[in-house]
Amino acid sequence: MPTYQYLCKCAHKFEDVRGIKDYCDDPFSTCPKCGNKCGSEERDYSGSSYIFIGTAVQSAEYNPGLGCIVKDNYHKSEIMKKKNLIEIGNDFNTGSQMQKDFEVKKKQELERKWDEV
Repeated sequence: MPTYQYLCKCAHKFEDVRGIKDYCDDPFSTCPKCGNKCGSEERDYSGSSYIFIGTAVQSAEYNPGLGCIVKDNYHKSEIMKKKNLIEIGNDFNTGSQMQKDFEVKKKQELERKWDEV
């Protein structure tokens, strides 16, 4: 299992050993000195060897925005739900499509107002 190193606001440095899945579910650890929740500053994988088996894990990669390893889009959406996050701007067409939708709605609204007059 990887060792996660933490540096608390109280300047206490400590380590937490746990699995990647546990880290993905909750990347924070409680400081044993003061009890504050702390974020991981770095990971040390040197003490272990990892073997990933299966096609679903072959596409796994570390997602820096989520701070954990993501296997696929479904896994990413589940992690985002747990962390109360929403994904925006992942599609280059999103901005232009939003602009087109806005223009169509605006045009329909103007036409509706002209029809009422």
